[in-house]
Amino acid sequence: MRAAPTGFPKMIEVSSFIVASFDFSYLDLTWAIRETGEDLLDYGFTVLRSEATAGPYELISPEMFDRYRYRDTTVNLRNTSREYHYKLRVRHVPTGTTFETAFATREGDPTPVTARIIELEERYLQEKVGTRLFLFPVRTFGQRCPTCYNQFTGRRRDDACPTCWGTGLSGGFHYPVGFWGQIDPKEHSSQVTTTTHLQTQFTRMRMGPNPAVKPADLVIDRVNTRYRVSSVSPSKHLGVCVHQEVNLVRCALGGIEYKVPLNIDPHDVDLVPPREFLNATAPDMGSVEGCSIFAGLLG
Repeated sequence: MRAAPTGFPKMIEVSSFIVASFDFSYLDLTWAIRETGEDLLDYGFTVLRSEATAGPYELISPEMFDRYRYRDTTVNLRNTSREYHYKLRVRHVPTGTTFETAFATREGDPTPVTARIIELEERYLQEKVGTRLFLFPVRTFGQRCPTCYNQFTGRRRDDACPTCWGTGLSGGFHYPVGFWGQIDPKEHSSQVTTTTHLQTQFTRMRMGPNPAVKPADLVIDRVNTRYRVSSVSPSKHLGVCVHQEVNLVRCALGGIEYKVPLNIDPHDVDLVPPREFLNATAPDMGSVEGCSIFAGLLG
């Protein structure tokens, strides 16, 4: 057995990381450390926050020592479409070694039964009915677009702005997230007036709990058809989301949404996974099942 490098820190383990609040003005974050022989004063804690599960995550707290609670007072909980994801970064001061926890939200961790439901949902979508999809979570806070935002009117001036992609916030969207989901065939609809003829395509998507979807997010399918989310209906088990039903509106061809770059190599991503289908085989007439089938055929 190879010996561990001299001076390599054992590192502590975060046993729980909880996000909770019953007030609209803040979120309380608390964490706990498993019993250890390490000196906890050698470890610093910082809190990171993002609007999307995939990030980017930004530091929102100073480095804290021997503190296991932080109150985030910069949240806007009155916006029902905005969800906050938190990570805890732990740094071993003598060596500079760091690690980050998995993200946490107000929903908390699923129970074993809930986790099994989520696992079966994801497996069904990946192996039976779904295809690879990509989600661009729309930004709801951050720097106003320096190109098209009008400070006097408080509105964006260009719906096709390449800086904010028509969202009014610089960057427009967070990092894309790949997931497995199923999109129904498109529903065609026409609105005819004396001056215009509008053709709108609506459809519905079903997916697991991650990534969390909100209205105005951008969804891209495996053939580069692009949709904007109009509404989301989550299903929950014991307070934790296990399934999402999403209403989509197809983006107009040539719209600004089609200029948002999705930098992936199709050869490195399974857009349609191998299915778990088995070819039908003739029954073994020497087996009990085969004899039963044969007797049934003879009447």
